Order: sequence, then C-alpha cells, then structure tokens
Amino acid sequence: SRDTYGNSQIQGTANVSAEVAGGIPFTVIPVSVRDECPPPPQTQALCGLYSLSYLATVSGSYVVRVYMNGEVSAQMPIAGFPAESPDPGATGLPLMPYSPTSTPSCFDTCADEKCCLVGEGASYGFIGIQNEFVIEARDAYGNKMTKGGQPFSIEVVGQTLGEGSIIDLGTGQYLARYKVLVKGIYTLSVRLRGMHIGQLYDACQSVTSQCFRGSPYLELDLSPEGTGLEGLVITGDHLKDPILDPLIVATVYTVKVDAADPLAQRTLAVDALTATMELVEHDQVVDTTIVNKVECSNLECYDFTFSTTKSGTWQLSLTSGDVHCVGSPFSVKIHSGAAIASNTVLKGGGQYGVTQGQTARLMIAPNDLYGNLRQNQYDSVRYGLASDGAILEEYNATVKVATYQSFGDWEGWFEASYVGPSLPNDEFVSKDFFLYIWVVGLPLAPFKVVVWRGDQDQTYVASNTVVYGDGLAVSTAGNPVTFTIELRDVNNLQLLGAGGDPVSVPVTNRQTGMQTIYQTTYNSLKPGTYAFSETINGANSYDIVFAFPGATGDPVVVSGLSSVLTVVPAAPSPERSVFSDEYVWLEPDRGLLTREAAESADFIVTVKDAFDNVVNTGPALDRVQVTLDGVARPLALVKSKFCTDKTRTKK
Repeated sequence: SRDTYGNSQIQGTANVSAEVAGGIPFTVIPVSVRDECPPPPQTQALCGLYSLSYLATVSGSYVVRVYMNGEVSAQMPIAGFPAESPDPGATGLPLMPYSPTSTPSCFDTCADEKCCLVGEGASYGFIGIQNEFVIEARDAYGNKMTKGGQPFSIEVVGQTLGEGSIIDLGTGQYLARYKVLVKGIYTLSVRLRGMHIGQLYDACQSVTSQCFRGSPYLELDLSPEGTGLEGLVITGDHLKDPILDPLIVATVYTVKVDAADPLAQRTLAVDALTATMELVEHDQVVDTTIVNKVECSNLECYDFTFSTTKSGTWQLSLTSGDVHCVGSPFSVKIHSGAAIASNTVLKGGGQYGVTQGQTARLMIAPNDLYGNLRQNQYDSVRYGLASDGAILEEYNATVKVATYQSFGDWEGWFEASYVGPSLPNDEFVSKDFFLYIWVVGLPLAPFKVVVWRGDQDQTYVASNTVVYGDGLAVSTAGNPVTFTIELRDVNNLQLLGAGGDPVSVPVTNRQTGMQTIYQTTYNSLKPGTYAFSETINGANSYDIVFAFPGATGDPVVVSGLSSVLTVVPAAPSPERSVFSDEYVWLEPDRGLLTREAAESADFIVTVKDAFDNVVNTGPALDRVQVTLDGVARPLALVKSKFCTDKTRTKK
C-alpha cells in the first residue's frame, strides 16, 4: 500500500480487499487478504504489503480488482489455464461427431455443469467402416485441455476384437477410430493412462436429461450400414449395353458375384445370397423366371444364370435375406428373337374385306418364335392386294411398305392400308381378292379378302365390335385409361359412317361394387371408332363392359365383350405417406413417445401414393428409405428389426 504521494506505508493499517471476476459462466471468486506486517518488536520491512490468494477452477479470462478503503485502487487481467494434465475421471465425449470443419461442442446437462453426453460413435456404429468419435480431455475441474500429448487408448470387444486407433488433434481433443467386421453388441472402453475416462461423473443423475456415462460403454450396437454388402463386386451380362449388345430371349446369361470381401462373407453366412428375375409392367410383377446359382468351393464367388422366353424389361434382384445388394434390383431389357412369319398377328377389318372405293386398314405385328412382339422399326413389312388367280411378288410395283408405329395403343406394330378396287360390273355383289404380306422377307400365306360393291347389308352387329388398347388390362393411378372401340357390320367391315349413337362404358369396382358409367367420344379422325379416355385413380380391379342403345333407346350390354382392368398405385408420395403408433395390435406405450435407452419403439409406416392408395407391393418399395438419426436405410432393412440405444430424440 502507498500513500497519496506514492510512498510505501510502513504500517499495515489500510483496509484492503480484492476479488477475481470472469470465466464462462461469469463467476466472482472470493479472495483472501493477509496483512504481511508482523507485530513489534519484529522487523517492519514487510509492513504495507498484503498477500492475496484465491482458487479458480474454471479456465478462462479473469480480472483481479484490489479495493483500498472500499475504492478500486488497482486491477489487472489474468489468464486461467487448465491443469497441467487431464483427469481421466473428468474427461468426456462430446455429443457431436468430429468434423474437420467444426469444433465439436459439449452439451453440459448434469447439475455440476461438467458432464458431456456420449458421442454418436460411442453409442452405435456400423460394421465394415471407420466409426469415429471425439475424446475431449478435461482437467479435474472440468476445464477443456488446450494441448495434446496424452496417452489415450481405445478397445472394442464383443463378437470379435475391433481395430482401434487414436489421433492426437493437438487441441486437447483426440479423434478415436475403430472398425469391426461382425455385427453385434460390443463394449467400448476408453482409457487415459490405463484408467477409464468419465468415472468421476458416471453416477451423475438428472431428472430432465440424459447424463454423461463413463467408460466402459456397454450395449454398443454395431450393425451393417445400408445393406452390409457393399464389398460385393457384381459383373456379368446384365450390365451389357442394351443397344450395342442386346440380350435376346432363350439365351443363357451369367451374373458373377465376387464375395471375397470379409464383411460380405460374414453377412452372407447369416443370410445366403439369392437372385430373382421378375417381369415388371406398370410397377407390378407380371411374370417370373428361374435364376440358378452356382457357388465356389470357398464361398468367395457366385455365378447366377438366367434365361427367359418372354421379352420385356425384367428386374434382377440380388438379395441377402430381404436386403438388396448395391445396385439391386438391376433393370434388364430382354429383346425378342428373330421374326417367324407364321407367328405374325393381324388385327383390323382390312384382313376381312372392304367396300369398293373405301380405305381398309389393318395392323401387322411381327412376332418371334415365342410369340413376343418384335418392336423393331427396322423390320421390313410389305403388303399388296391381288385379284383371284394372280401371283404377287414382294417387290412388285404395287406392293407397299407398312408404317411402323412408335407410340400409342399400337406401339411396335406396323400399319397397312389399301383402297377397295372397283368391281368390273354391277352383276358382282362382291369379289374375292388376296392380301399378300411379307415380314422381313418371309411370305405369309395369302389372306382372302372380300371387296363389296357397296349396297350390301351394312347393319351394325354388336358381337363384331372390336376393342383394343393398353387401357383394357392395366393402368397406373393418375394416368388416363385409354382404348378404342371399333364398330363393324355383318360382314365384319368397319362402319365408316357410324357415330350418331353414344357408346356407354360401365366400369364396376370389384371390391366395393360401385359402378360408374362413362360416355365415349366419337373419333371423327378415325370414322367408325369411339375413343375412351378417363382417369381412374383408385387402385383396384374393375370390370369393364360396353353398352349400345337398344330398341327402346336404353343401353344394352354387349354379350361376350368385356375386360378386367387393374389400376395399380402410383409412385410413393412422401406427403401422403404416414407413420403412426395408434394400432390395436401394437404393444401399449411403446410407440413414438419418449423411450428409455435401448428400448424399442413400435410404429407402423404406411406408404401411399398421391391419390391415397396404399403401396404395399411392387419394386417401388425398393426405392423407399427410412432415415433414423441421419442415416438412410432401405425400408426392408429397417422393417421389424432396427433398434438403437441412442439417448436422444430421433426423427
């Protein structure tokens, strides 16, 4: 202490006090003041000096203030550093996993404000990959250390012994890594100088939050990430270029799977690798074919072979249990074989006859040996009309080239048309002609067609009505159901002048019995036909019949002319799909509310399309994923088996 003029006082008579304030959170630390002036007759050399002492347990920036007779006489900043070495009992794991771009934060949730929640890598992890979490070194007072150099170690023990390592980040934080190849429940131990970390706060309790747990960390759930089959190497004919090297029906193809990866081997030891081939139309499986499997003697490779006589877009699925391999299901386009003339299909009134001077049309479908539509625009389809007794050659001047249809109800077919020749004189009511057709250079047997003079009986016959179009069989919710109705007379000739009377189409829902009667529109661009185009959004099966005005004017259903329409759900809609725990068969109080650690939560995921149809079958479900704790997993992997011991809110 000094007087007003700066002279040292020789007697300790001043009223001196002090405080130390600062830190996070802000704290005022009491300071003890001791007068160093001894009583006489001892030397008075220390009179006027005062000793200050305080204990700071939180590192950070502080200010020391000295009060003389109640007024601030001096102050100075000081820095509070952590202790020289961390304390194993106070060292913890931050909540968030380490990221090179951010410093992990520590969420203090216990009453003493020194606890940290366990990081994600110490709560659950995945097999076959490096799982990471951060060790945050603290001193005995809970201060975060600011420099490294400490001998931490990690050990993962369970179904097998994991591989562990520690990386010193030089900031008082240490990146811990471990990897295991076998799924199961493990025990994770983290030690500093041979002592388990976190023991100081292991007994910490909090009513409102989950508390920090000390090492060893039990119930560490290590399961496959995604499929657990990422190490499989899949090659084979199914990956060939569909244009440059197309796959053809009735040919054996091979898929090779290299299963040398240890993780894949362990996964396949539980659920063997299997393969299926399914023909998919409108996201529905309409056919299947056998896939044969041949295993290597050491179970490190598989050969799958498949062959089918039906063309189309197939889906090849490689699965272990109900989990798909990476890339599965594979889309495999199988093309039709060579055209077989005798298997060619004809449709349309032009194959029966025509009235002289009018145009007849017919559709020609080149098929292969197995009845598959060729769908090849480069096929040569030629046709011509000759009188009875005449011989027509393919490249005769009167022979025409049929037109390939690249879209619509007749996609993949060829359209042909011809005009009915004039009859030689009025005494002929009709005359026979022959229609010659060549498919890729191969002749079909000639078709006899009748050319009518024009005054023949053209009465409409309901039983001769023809209906065609994809909408007669299957459609997808949200897409219009389309097909064409073609009217014909007693001679099976298209009634080109029809169109006055409406055609009714009663559609009945097979499940509910509800019937809706639609009206078709006369197609003036194609005389004699009616176009049906309506959107049916309810996924179900429907009976379709056709009705024409009867003698009294009321619609009369045509006997023998009907079809069954299947409407399948559209693609799954995130907005319409729901999950809930309000189902009577679920165990009470085990749904989506708060759960204790390691307890399961039971709930139902209902996948729906945009029209509220439930999507419960079909390949579309393979594209649905459930995200738990930021990790997206296939629906099949999560269903009935996923659990976690994470101690925080899951979305």
